[in-house]
Amino acid sequence: MIHYYSFYIGDPGSRASTWKFVDMKIPAVDPRSAVMLHHFLEMYDMRIRCPWAPNKHRYFEPAPIIVDNKYRALIEWDKIERKSYGYTLVQFKRIRRISQYELMPMFKQLPLSAYK
Repeated sequence: MIHYYSFYIGDPGSRASTWKFVDMKIPAVDPRSAVMLHHFLEMYDMRIRCPWAPNKHRYFEPAPIIVDNKYRALIEWDKIERKSYGYTLVQFKRIRRISQYELMPMFKQLPLSAYK
């Protein structure tokens, strides 16, 4: 089932009042793929602004240190279909908040023997 995800982005050790709420509502199957899609979108935006950058068209999964330093929390939303409002008005219902500590085990570093 596809859910929609928004992000809280902030510096490590900062207060929750200083976190930036990125209300993108990215459609994804799970929180891990939502973080990966958001990371790919930011990498693409950076590559477009810097055409001289090397490895321009290569996108990699974010390293665990990037996830640890950037993402503070995720909000999971569910889309509500109400035909009485028409097709253009979209409403969302908040399902849960995923903390950074729940997100980090999804991106844990694999040992080198797993890549062989």
